Amino acid sequence: MGIFKRIATPTKRALRDLFADTDLAVTVVYKKYSGQGEFDRSLGYAPDTYTNYSDIKAIRLRHTKKSAEASQSKVEAGDEVFMFQSEDMPYGMSLKDLIVDEDGNEIGIAAIDNIFNIAISVTSKGAKSIEGGGE
Repeated sequence: MGIFKRIATPTKRALRDLFADTDLAVTVVYKKYSGQGEFDRSLGYAPDTYTNYSDIKAIRLRHTKKSAEASQSKVEAGDEVFMFQSEDMPYGMSLKDLIVDEDGNEIGIAAIDNIFNIAISVTSKGAKSIEGGGE
């Protein structure tokens, strides 16, 4: 048995405990892009439609200079990251999806990284500046 198979179950168990921590985890709505709706004459365009997944637990982090450099995605220091448990997330996630944070802000997605089918890291669009490079 490989090392990963031996640590996968305890890692998932530890992550469940982290996501259950009310001081660490936040509750968000994940809006999965469904396509364009019908043309709305008052808007002058066909609005995007979404399927909402409510009460999703996330751990909200911010990329540091070091983590941005190590990332396989195009992220910058200051970009926010939402970590999710894989089993909580919908199939077919895309960069057209949105996250509604605990304050009701809709946040666009710049990158989605599946971490060994244990967790999913979702990086938000738009870097926030961090004094000193965020190390």
